[in-house]
Amino acid sequence: MQGIATIMATTAFIVCVIKIVVEPDNKHRQIKIVKNILTAYVLIILTFSIIEIPKYYYGTNIGITDSEFAEMTFADIKDKDVQARETININGKWYVVTDTSEKLGSLTGDSKLSVVTNFGMYSTDCVVENVSVLRKFNECQGFFKGYYAEIHYFRDSNGYIFPKDTTYDEYMAKKDTNLTFQGGN
Repeated sequence: MQGIATIMATTAFIVCVIKIVVEPDNKHRQIKIVKNILTAYVLIILTFSIIEIPKYYYGTNIGITDSEFAEMTFADIKDKDVQARETININGKWYVVTDTSEKLGSLTGDSKLSVVTNFGMYSTDCVVENVSVLRKFNECQGFFKGYYAEIHYFRDSNGYIFPKDTTYDEYMAKKDTNLTFQGGN
């Protein structure tokens, strides 16, 4: 919308400047119109900028000016989602604990940890038990409740939160030195 406002204001400004040059008798009227165009342009840009603030605060697009109905206020932030699952704030973004008691494994120490399934291949030396899966809050509130949402973080049984791209060796090194991922609760 800001781009459209910029194009329209620029076009109107050019037309008014051309009219000032071609018809010098109406110069005062055209200058008044140019002032009104600039004032309207500044107000439009400010309005759209203010509308964007909550969208950036919550980390997603919220239907403020869209035709969708949305009941979201700053006081509406809760510690649970629609299914009463635990929510965690990491670096200003909200995540939902969707799965608990998962098992992570990798083939070697320098490969990424991933959720172990019945058919997955992993080394029994590179396993982390009782891990919770964290997915983005907004992706877990729709019809599928996060079933297709991407995994962003894992949390082990001691509360240590680490990114999904962590290798087994990195996990053990940070765990052994008692370093915690920045941004956890």
